[in-house]
Amino acid sequence: MNPRNLFAFTGLFLIFLAVILRTTAPLFFTVFLFSVLFLSYILRPKVEIEPAITQDRTEWFQNEKIKMKLKIKNKGAGSVLGISISALDIFKVSVDPSVIALKPGETRNLDVTVRARIPARLKVLNLKVSASDPLGFYRFEKNYELGVNLRILPILEDVRKAKLVPAQTRGIVGNVVSRVRGSGLEFHSLREYQSGDTMKVINWKASARYSRLIARQFNVERSGDVVLCVDLRKGSYLMEEREKIQTRMISAAFSLATKIVTNRDRVGAIVIADTVRYIMPGYGKKQIYRILELLMHQRGGDDAPVENLEFILPRLFRTNALFVVFTPLMDEELPRVLIETAGRGFKIVCISPDPLDYIQKGEKRETVIVRGVLGLRRKSLIASISRYMEIVNWKSDISLTAVLRGVKAYRERVSL
Repeated sequence: MNPRNLFAFTGLFLIFLAVILRTTAPLFFTVFLFSVLFLSYILRPKVEIEPAITQDRTEWFQNEKIKMKLKIKNKGAGSVLGISISALDIFKVSVDPSVIALKPGETRNLDVTVRARIPARLKVLNLKVSASDPLGFYRFEKNYELGVNLRILPILEDVRKAKLVPAQTRGIVGNVVSRVRGSGLEFHSLREYQSGDTMKVINWKASARYSRLIARQFNVERSGDVVLCVDLRKGSYLMEEREKIQTRMISAAFSLATKIVTNRDRVGAIVIADTVRYIMPGYGKKQIYRILELLMHQRGGDDAPVENLEFILPRLFRTNALFVVFTPLMDEELPRVLIETAGRGFKIVCISPDPLDYIQKGEKRETVIVRGVLGLRRKSLIASISRYMEIVNWKSDISLTAVLRGVKAYRERVSL
């Protein structure tokens, strides 16, 4: 019970007791109690502060300590303040010191430390200021919103040696070797010289051997489309390992998108979370930043129906693109949608981080049974959809490059 309410209830009880006993002795204690309450009301805190926060830079990496300065100016009466700062669940925020004494007009600088467990973007910090009178009868609390601009970037993995070839090539120059003959870098065969050929394609040694002009023939390099789909739904993870798996999938998707753009291919992205957000395939650094913003978008609320993905894919994306799906495969909804999508002609590669590698192993019987049931359920899902698409089981101790080496290269076809 609040001490103020306790004092008031005790005073009323003493008044009732004085009436029943027909004596004035309890009234003296009643006057004392209400005098204390009145004095506390006069000395109640009247705090009015002006907070301001500053930061050195806007871009940080995950699990990196972000240090900021919080400036508080007391515009009211002097008092002792309790300071606390909160943000989203994925952020850990601390302030030092958490209790300060401010005189009227005094300014104090506090150290604020923020650490993010997964890549995200932070725009608002919630500042809570509390104070109380000397006896603790009246408490003051006020909330402030501090505007910040923090981008927690995923850690890039080294995928330079990884090879991920688009399912089909397009009529635009790229790095994928197609079956069209023309001006390229990869040698294909020799043929007789034709009118209009340049001098640099003539093979002089072969021409001297056959006593006629022989020209070299090359394969043309073309580009293709790759769409990355990341499953960030809350229901598709166990709470124990959700953040670790989401962090790894976001880092893998961003690293792979950077690799695809470097290879002069188009890349798009789909994120399944509280809603299904997507970015159409595109080129260049701007596309990388768009995908990064999509992966770092703040997610909240319930999961979106997976059927939305089944509605979006055939209407917005072409079947000649290669779809790379990152999902732990812990529910039956997304595999069903992927099977129906693959039946419409989409080429899908599913890279599935093994969630059992992120669960702490225990010797208890219940833990062993739970791990066994989850493992059997996941193996059943993988077996049911492996006939329609390629699935790679991504262990926690295997790098992304090694995983992509296990993905087979689809046979390229040319669409002019």
